[in-house]
Amino acid sequence: MEKHAILGPYPPPFEGVGIVAKQQHERVGGLFIGTSKRKSKSANIDLIKKGSFAIDIPRLLWKILKHRKDINVINAHFATTFGFISYLAKKLYGISYTVTCHGSDILVNLRKTPHKWLTKIALENADEIHVVSRALKRKIQDSGVKNPAIEITRNKLSPKFKKMNIAKKKQIISVGAVYERKGFDILLKAFAKVADKIPKYSVVIVGRTADSHYKKKLNKIIKENNLQERVKFLGQREDIPELLNESELFVMPSRSEGYGLALAEALACGLDCIASKTGGIPEAVGNKRKCKFFRNGSIKELAELLEKQLKH
Repeated sequence: MEKHAILGPYPPPFEGVGIVAKQQHERVGGLFIGTSKRKSKSANIDLIKKGSFAIDIPRLLWKILKHRKDINVINAHFATTFGFISYLAKKLYGISYTVTCHGSDILVNLRKTPHKWLTKIALENADEIHVVSRALKRKIQDSGVKNPAIEITRNKLSPKFKKMNIAKKKQIISVGAVYERKGFDILLKAFAKVADKIPKYSVVIVGRTADSHYKKKLNKIIKENNLQERVKFLGQREDIPELLNESELFVMPSRSEGYGLALAEALACGLDCIASKTGGIPEAVGNKRKCKFFRNGSIKELAELLEKQLKH
């Protein structure tokens, strides 16, 4: 009988890779070993408090060794970090592993050093590679990674993302951790261009601040355009389905996305959406017609779409 462990980040924070890894654990069971904002231990979850990668490597390898008798395969989430640790566990303890790639581990880290080296080692030694979009599969293949065992495994939507009977607000919503790759500066600059034409609308950004310097940049854009009363940062929230349902428009201005799960969640809640056409984002939309695309990074195109969508 296969005894598996999931290795990855675990909420909090409630975002991206951690949410997907947690959902997989809830579906398939087994053991979860990983990092979180707080240390935790139970019958089937063993977490360390997240530190630097260099510090987390030996701590997680020790956890894997302690549970060795209960593991014969590791399902790692995010190639650069947890995938690389799984490679070390394979070398040290003889444990097979798969790795699920979510986005920046491929789209960003395969272009950086030493991230590229760690990522390639994790991918080339994995028994299977899972990716959340065709775009990621193509990127891995184009990078020269020598591993033919690549499967597309879509992120699954939580059933809590659905249409609700909630009164709408004149509100544009965007969801994601606050750092440059998410492109919130693009959204704010585009909103500033059309703010006078859609005076009843405000912008809310939901997600933790992952880069304080980038947050300062966003605050500067807000101040320079006198938008202090019309832009709110709500921080990390657990009521995102409700926040989506009370909004009129969802915008994903990301510079890079492996899939775009937040976009798929917004569509499931019945929102009209606007998104940058990059990475796996179009795959998150599928054949749904409620999403308009703009060229990655184009403030002008996004501003035009905002005005067209909301000026009525």
